[in-house]
Amino acid sequence: MNPSVTVREILEDADKDLGIHVLAGQAGFTNRVSVPRVQKPGLALAGFTDYVQPERVQVLGQAEMAYLKSLPVGRRSETLSGLCRLPIACIIITHSLLPPRRLVEACQSARIPLLFTRVPSATLVNRLTRYLEERLAERACVHGVLMDIFGLGVLLRGKSGIGKSEAALDLIARGHRLVADDVVEIRKVAHKRLLARTNERIGFHMEVRGLGIIDILDLFGVTATRERIPIDLVGHLVDWAEIPNPDRTGLVEDSERILGVEVPMVHIPVRPGRNMATIIEVASRHEMLKHRGTFSARDFNERVLRDLRAASRSKAPRVARAGGKKGGKKP
Repeated sequence: MNPSVTVREILEDADKDLGIHVLAGQAGFTNRVSVPRVQKPGLALAGFTDYVQPERVQVLGQAEMAYLKSLPVGRRSETLSGLCRLPIACIIITHSLLPPRRLVEACQSARIPLLFTRVPSATLVNRLTRYLEERLAERACVHGVLMDIFGLGVLLRGKSGIGKSEAALDLIARGHRLVADDVVEIRKVAHKRLLARTNERIGFHMEVRGLGIIDILDLFGVTATRERIPIDLVGHLVDWAEIPNPDRTGLVEDSERILGVEVPMVHIPVRPGRNMATIIEVASRHEMLKHRGTFSARDFNERVLRDLRAASRSKAPRVARAGGKKGGKKP
């Protein structure tokens, strides 16, 4: 089932600066909106209704209201009645424009909430779309620790007790920022973009074995925490014994699929004596370089292969020409 939100929830949660008020159709407050993109039904008013999608917010601005005003009374009534027969979630009129009486009556009869606001259409569409994209985004909760490392969203994963929280605590002491510990809430806000945040109940609390529950915000201050961040890299902490042949070149790139998005992933072997915070920092810097088009392992590999080919050509034996001069004396 696709995620959706009711008209009532939109009225309760949407930006209060929009000043949305109800004119008619309160019986349709349970109508559901499942499409984040707001629609302006200009073509539908002209009679072409094929692209009016159900469960979508419709906005009537100055152009649409001027068009309705230009119609003869009978045609206007017929047009508005036809519009309200469509499976519309709600209609919002912008610029504080007064709706035709027939529109109020048709919305009331069809149980379609008719709303109005004083803000311009562009402002309403922009803010309402952002709100709906966040509310209707695909969601998932994963176990791990999410850090802001050099502005990069790094999700540390691994089995319980592998040392994720301890590594995160060391990173925080180095000036990096905690986003979430233990429960990471993820939303797919674009085709290839994941936005993650902390669980509201957990906040910035962290469990450290031997110390118990600590509050990073109280201990380190606001500069050590961040509310949300896109996920750019997954660092999978694995026991050294579970990886008999760890990657030593970095040429093989791996990824983890989260909500249908492939996120770059590195396997980080863990054993006593390894400075995990430093290794995670280096992995983050390395990923940042990749974003800028620099892939150190691949560039080094290409340079070595190029040198080997050049050396091979220079050492290749010369082939003597077949035959010789006729009548020459034998040595």
